[in-house]
Amino acid sequence: MSEEEVLNSIAKWAYLFILLIGIAFYVSWSFMYNAWTDLGVYGVTIVLVSFGFFGTILYWKKN
Repeated sequence: MSEEEVLNSIAKWAYLFILLIGIAFYVSWSFMYNAWTDLGVYGVTIVLVSFGFFGTILYWKKN
C-alpha cells in the first residue's frame, strides 16, 4: 500500500466516524434533555453530519 492509499483509508474512516458522531450527538442530547427541537443542537448536528457525509462520499469513491 502506498502512502496515499493509507491516508485515503484513514480519511474515509475519519469522515464516517464524524458522521456517526453527529447522529449520535443529536439522538443522545435530545433524549437526555428532551430537546428534540433545539436550534443549538441542530447547528452542531448539521455541521458534523454535513462534513461527515460529504467527506465520506468523496473518499469512498473507487480508484
